Amino acid sequence: MARPVGLPLVERSDMLWFISRGVVERELSEGRIATLDLGVDYLTGAVGLTRKFDFTRDSPADFLASLLHRRAKDFSTR
Repeated sequence: MARPVGLPLVERSDMLWFISRGVVERELSEGRIATLDLGVDYLTGAVGLTRKFDFTRDSPADFLASLLHRRAKDFSTR
């Protein structure tokens, strides 16, 4: 599993990092980092998907994006 890019900075400093909980769940469960409840709802918003502009309509990237969009729609209707 890839290590999040910002993790070494957070582990070695007193920095704040706004990241999805799932990305750092292991580090949280191991006590290596901690959460700070800011009591705001606006940090629970959408997650973006970035991809190159030159993808083709039937590319693997387009297929993955469509799967993610469908899955997100399933979760939002619950």
